Amino acid sequence: MAGEPFPQALRRDFTDVWGFRSTQRICYVEAMAIAPILGLGEDELAEPVRDLGNHFFRWFRIFQEWACVWSGEPMQDFDPSRPSVVHVLDEKGAITSNGPRQRGVYVWPEPLNKAQVAGAMRRASAGEWLPSEHRTLLDAVEAKVGGMPRKAVIDAVTAVEVALAGYVTRELTSKGIDASFIDEVIKGVNGLVNLHSLCTELGANPGVSKNKLGAQLANVRNRAAHAGIVPTRDEEVAAIGHAATIVHAITPIPEA
Repeated sequence: MAGEPFPQALRRDFTDVWGFRSTQRICYVEAMAIAPILGLGEDELAEPVRDLGNHFFRWFRIFQEWACVWSGEPMQDFDPSRPSVVHVLDEKGAITSNGPRQRGVYVWPEPLNKAQVAGAMRRASAGEWLPSEHRTLLDAVEAKVGGMPRKAVIDAVTAVEVALAGYVTRELTSKGIDASFIDEVIKGVNGLVNLHSLCTELGANPGVSKNKLGAQLANVRNRAAHAGIVPTRDEEVAAIGHAATIVHAITPIPEA
C-alpha cells in the first residue's frame, strides 16, 4: 500500500462521517485517514496499530495546546460517548484497534490561520510541548469552562509561579550563577508577592501590580487551596485574567 491512494472501499465505508460544515466559517473534522508508508518485510501491522491510538493522544494533545494558545479558544475534553477507532487496511483485510476518542479544535479563518495549524502540527510531530506555564494556564481556563472555580484559580496561580520562577532562572543563569544556587534562591522566596518583587528587581514587567497580585491572585488561591473556599465568579475571572497577563508578558508565545 506504500504510495497508493486510499482505496475506494475505505472512502465508501466512511461516507458522511469525515465531518460537516456547521456555519459559513466553521467546519468540523470528524475523522482523519492516514496512509503509512511501509518498507519491505513490514507486513505485521498488529503491534504498531495497537500503539497508534496512544501515540495519537500525545500528538493531538500537543497540537491542540498550540492551536488553543494561538487561537484563544478553550481546550475541549475528549468525548467518551463517541469512541473512534483506527482502521488500517492491508492486503489481508482491515485491522482495527482501539483508538482515540473524539476531541475538538476550533479551526477557521480567524482566529486560527493556516500557518498556525501547520505550526501546531509541526510541533506535535517534533514532540515540542508548550511551555509549562502556558499549559497550566490552559488547564485553568478549561477548569473555568468546566465549572471548577477552585481548580481554575489554583491552576492560574500555579501558571504565574512557574512563569516568574522561570524568569528568575533565566536571568540568573545568564549572569553565570550556578543552577543549584538559583534553586535555593527560588525556594527561599516566601510567597507569590515576593517572587513578583524579585522578578521586577531583575528587570521583568509582569503587567500586573504587586497589590493586585496579592489581593486578586495569591489571597484567592490561598483561600481556595487551604480553606476550601470556592471563589466567586468575579474572583475566578480576575485571577485568570491577571494570570494570563503575567504569563504572556513573562513568556511570550512564539509565532507559528
